[in-house]
Amino acid sequence: MYNLFHSPKNNLYFFYGHYAFLKDTTNEFEKLIEKLSEYVNFINFDDALDLLEKGQTSGFSKPTVCFSFDDGFKECYTHIYPVLKKHKVNACFFINSNFIDGSNDYIEKFQEDKIHIKKEPMTRDMIVEMSKQGFIFGSHTVNHADLATLNNKDLQYELEMSKIWLENLLSIPCDYFAWPYGAMQHISENALKQATQRYQYIFSALRHENYFCCNNKQVINRDHFEGFWDESHIRFFLSQVKKLEFNRKGKN
Repeated sequence: MYNLFHSPKNNLYFFYGHYAFLKDTTNEFEKLIEKLSEYVNFINFDDALDLLEKGQTSGFSKPTVCFSFDDGFKECYTHIYPVLKKHKVNACFFINSNFIDGSNDYIEKFQEDKIHIKKEPMTRDMIVEMSKQGFIFGSHTVNHADLATLNNKDLQYELEMSKIWLENLLSIPCDYFAWPYGAMQHISENALKQATQRYQYIFSALRHENYFCCNNKQVINRDHFEGFWDESHIRFFLSQVKKLEFNRKGKN
């Protein structure tokens, strides 16, 4: 399926991931970025949104890629942040506020029940430093909640308090939201409506040929990757043409 014969297209791509490495601390992400930099142009996350807003999503000299990362793992600071900074580009990190501030017991339960991997969270100080360096932070709910399962009170809490937490920490507006798990079965129509009322842009985890989801230009699809993946996998995804149409049914 993945091979060097797939020809990358000179389009705009929104890539999102979680990790720089899987089982050890080798910075596979740095190796991947160095390889991609030979034929990919990396741009700031906010610049990519500006291009998308203007409908300028093709005709570049190279594939044009921006990055975002979900959940707020410590390796986003120790491994991903310095590599992107070296390449003079930012990323958006979607944060679960209680994962950052939680007790050891909470973090252990979060790892077991929500993310199913033993990864440590970033600290407040890490987030503040990265923000001062031009990196962007968005909400991923307070507790990595499945927004399709919540009553209205709990839904409001998850959407509002994560936003307030980031705005209080960074003293800047929190305009971006990515819902946990990222598929349509994990967000209700009510939750999506409330999210679009609170945030400028909403992000799915749907790999799709269309940039937009749910007949709404506020809801943007992203292509999944991880920092330890083989470069040929990424090359395959870069060979897929993206469209400025709506993913009306919100399906993969």
